[in-house]
Amino acid sequence: MTIIRQIADTTEKQVKSAQKVARRSWLAGLGVAGLAIDSGEKTFKKLIKRGEKVAAGVRGDLKDLNERLRREQKSLNEDVQDASQTVERGVSDVLEGLNIPSRKTLRVLDARIAQLNAQLRELGSDGSIAPVANYDSLTAEEIIVLMPTLSLDELFALEAYESNHAKRVTVQREIEQAIAKHLTVDGEIREPFAGYEALRAEEAIAKLEGLGIAELHHVKLFEASHAKRVTVQREVERRLEALRG
Repeated sequence: MTIIRQIADTTEKQVKSAQKVARRSWLAGLGVAGLAIDSGEKTFKKLIKRGEKVAAGVRGDLKDLNERLRREQKSLNEDVQDASQTVERGVSDVLEGLNIPSRKTLRVLDARIAQLNAQLRELGSDGSIAPVANYDSLTAEEIIVLMPTLSLDELFALEAYESNHAKRVTVQREIEQAIAKHLTVDGEIREPFAGYEALRAEEAIAKLEGLGIAELHHVKLFEASHAKRVTVQREVERRLEALRG
């Protein structure tokens, strides 16, 4: 065998060996890649399962947290309500200790005062009770000076008493003017009741039934400054006289 042939054979063997090594390397690379993929899929699946467990745990924790929050809110609301009641009772006790009436006491007193005022109006409407102390000893001028300090109910009682006793024209006129001031809104006597001004004379007269002295006076003053219907005014005067006895 010649040297050239030996070199050719050697070279061919080396080429085949190199090709074989290259192919094995390539296959080894594919194997590594495949293993990585297989491992990645397994790892990914493990991560998914782990994530599902974590998510389930989080949902459970969140549910527990929400439930706890609701309980805490309910407890807090109850505590606030109890504290408010305790404070109110404490304030009431302190006010009572200082002889200062509480809001509840004031409401009761207001209701009682309103009741007493109603009884006073009923008693004074017939003109039998003097609305001012020592009234009979006062002069007309002294009574007129007192009028701005009197309430509307007191003025009505004063009118009833004066009409049944001294019947002083100057006093009666001043009483009417003082009453008119109490019933005036924006410079005009307000309606005795809603819709009065739209009533016809016969309808207005029908509405007089059951009215007391104060209400009749209101109608009288309104008629005198508005429609001035003679039939209504006459009926009002008749009813006032009947109530005064």
